[in-house]
Amino acid sequence: YSTNSSTVLWATFHAKILLLHFSKEYHRKFLDNYSTIYQLNYTLNYHENLGYLQSNTFIRLTYPTIYECYIKDNLNLITISRRIDEYKRLKEINFNYKNQKRLNIEFIYNNKQLLLEQIKISLNELEKYTYLYEYDYLKRLINIKKNQYSIDHYQYDLNNNLNLTKSYQSIQYNQWNQIIQIITNDNLTLNYKYDQNGFLHIISNHKLYLFNSYGLLIKYKHNQLIIDYIYDNEQRLIMKLYSLTGYYLRFIYGNQQQRKLITHIYNSQFKFLTSIYYDNQNNLIGFEQNEKKFFILTDQIGSPLFIYDNNGLLIQEKFYGLYGQILIEKNFQDRIFFPFGYAGLLIDEDLNCAFEKIHGKLYDLNLGRYLVPNFPSTWINKQTYLPNINNPLNNMNLYKINDEIYNINEIYFQRFHQN
Repeated sequence: YSTNSSTVLWATFHAKILLLHFSKEYHRKFLDNYSTIYQLNYTLNYHENLGYLQSNTFIRLTYPTIYECYIKDNLNLITISRRIDEYKRLKEINFNYKNQKRLNIEFIYNNKQLLLEQIKISLNELEKYTYLYEYDYLKRLINIKKNQYSIDHYQYDLNNNLNLTKSYQSIQYNQWNQIIQIITNDNLTLNYKYDQNGFLHIISNHKLYLFNSYGLLIKYKHNQLIIDYIYDNEQRLIMKLYSLTGYYLRFIYGNQQQRKLITHIYNSQFKFLTSIYYDNQNNLIGFEQNEKKFFILTDQIGSPLFIYDNNGLLIQEKFYGLYGQILIEKNFQDRIFFPFGYAGLLIDEDLNCAFEKIHGKLYDLNLGRYLVPNFPSTWINKQTYLPNINNPLNNMNLYKINDEIYNINEIYFQRFHQN
C-alpha cells in the first residue's frame, strides 16, 4: 500500500448489534473517520433432532417430503416452492404472492448425458420462453438459445480451453494455458502479461493487477480507478476500498457455522447495510436493504434468476452464459445494489470477475479463467496422477475453473450413487 495512507479496520458481531468501525487517514484529509452502529436481529433456527434449517429472521422453511421445500415470509403473503428430483437436482420452482402464481421455472435434464437441457419459464402465466443448452460429444456447452435463437456460442481448443465465443473472435493461449491475447468482435486486441509466479499482472498496459502470496487480489488499477482489497486472517475479503474517493464496501461474515458466507454488506457511498439470507442449502434466498425485503429465485447452481420485492413485484431478471457472463438483465425498477450473481458468488462488476467461495480467488466471468494458478488440492498430497475430476486435462489446466462451479449435474449424480 501507499505510504501516504494507513488503514485501521475492525468489526464486532453480536446477536443483535453489529458495530462497524472504519478509519483511514490520508494526507489529503478528505476522510478522517467513520463509524456506524446498526441494531440487527439475524437469527437461525434449526430442527433440534434432524439439524435442518427451519427459519431465520427473514423466512420460514417447511419440508413436506424429501423432495420438496416451501419457503414463506413472516406475513404468509409470499410462498416459494422448490422441488428436486431423485438425483437431488433442482426440478421446479414456483413463486406465489397471495396464493396467486407469479412465476414457474422448470428444469429439464438429459438423463442419458446427465446434463441440463432446458429451462422453461412461465412469467405471470402470460409470458413463456425456454432456454436451451446444446453440448458436443465431450459434454461441453457449445450453444445457448432462447426460443430457438442463439444468444451465445462456444468453441474449444484441444486443451479444453475456450477459444471462441459470441463476444471474442479469438482467444490465444501459451503452453501453460495462460491467455496471452484476445481479439474481440470489435477487433480490439487485448494482450495479457503475467509475473514470475504466473499471476496476471497487466492487460494491454492499462489494467494492472497485484496479488498477495495467497493469490488474492490486493490492488487493481485502470486509468483513474484504483481499488484496494483487504482480507482477514482467514483470507476472507472484508473490504473493497476505492482509494481516490474513500468509498468502500465492508463484508461481514456473521454465521459462525458457515464462515465463508457473507451475511452483511455495508455500502459507505449510499450509507446502507444489506443483510443477506440463505436457505437450507446455503443458496441465496433473500436480502433486506433500506428496510425493504427482497426475495431471490435461483437456478440449479445458485445463480439468481429473478428478484421480487415483498409486495410480489418483479424487480430484476437475469440469465447467464457458460461461466457467468450476464447475457440478459432486465431491471423493472431502479437497479438495486446486490453484488451476487452466477452460482451465488460475490461479483466484482469493476473487474467483471467472481470471487470463488472456498479460496477467494478471482475468475473472469466471460472466460472461465482464474487470474492466478489454482493448484488442485490433490497436488498438496502429491497425488498428481489421480485427479478427482474425470478429465485429467482439467487438473493440469491451472487457470480453468473447476467443473463443479458451472455444471453440477453429473457430479450430483455420481455423489448420489457413491452414497
